[in-house]
Amino acid sequence: MHPGNVKAYYRKGVALLQLQRAAEAVAVLRLGVLLAPKSKQLAKCLEEAETCTRNGFQLDRKADTDTARQVRSEEVQSRGWYRGTCDTGASNGAASSEDTAPESTELQAYLGILKIEADSSPATIRQAYLKRAVEEHPDKGGSAEAFVQVHAAYRALCMRAVP
Repeated sequence: MHPGNVKAYYRKGVALLQLQRAAEAVAVLRLGVLLAPKSKQLAKCLEEAETCTRNGFQLDRKADTDTARQVRSEEVQSRGWYRGTCDTGASNGAASSEDTAPESTELQAYLGILKIEADSSPATIRQAYLKRAVEEHPDKGGSAEAFVQVHAAYRALCMRAVP
């Protein structure tokens, strides 16, 4: 890791906590705190890791998951706009109502938005999504509403494709 990259220390510390390697996480997070003593996130994560070390690793799984979600949301926000991947709601935070499997009328609408057939493979769905997302992106002259619809269609079709 680059010595000046505080975020890398934070991410590695969180990853080590998730792997239940609290002692290593404490060492990594202490280095991060030395580089950025005013970072509240690092201090909180270091406190959790030290507590885990003292208690024989009895980490609250909800807090651990929330920390991982926060890191993921920061990454998404840093990119400007979300270039979707065929994933479940787990990496994007809590599942929302649009994460459920679509009904047949909605399915036909989603297929129409992406301009694909019902028996399309996940790779074809992704290619169609990327093509339509570029066409409808607000920075490329499309409307924001259409861009959101394309993304919703992609997410729903991915949920259908994942067993």
